[in-house]
Amino acid sequence: MDTQRARKRRPVQPYPEFEDESWQPPAGAEADPERTAIHAERSRAIAVALTRITDDQRAAIVLYDIEGYDYGEIAEMTGVSLGTVKSRIHRGRLALRDILSDRMELFRG
Repeated sequence: MDTQRARKRRPVQPYPEFEDESWQPPAGAEADPERTAIHAERSRAIAVALTRITDDQRAAIVLYDIEGYDYGEIAEMTGVSLGTVKSRIHRGRLALRDILSDRMELFRG
């Protein structure tokens, strides 16, 4: 009798509620494997495309679109005129669009 009473007080599994996965909160959208794979593929495609444009265009695009500097700051940092910065960003984006044209399904939806 004592042995059975002891088993009731101390179950073999100390936390039986953890035996199933229902106690865990649902995973967010960022944990979706398909979404993660698409995001990684997009990043790789953009990185490869950035290596195929000129250094000046790449620098202007990275400073503006990724780092968040405005046109004036980029012009000051690179030592070129404001118009040149705008031109490099525009031409660089056009070049990226041409390079990525066969991969556009990655960027839709």
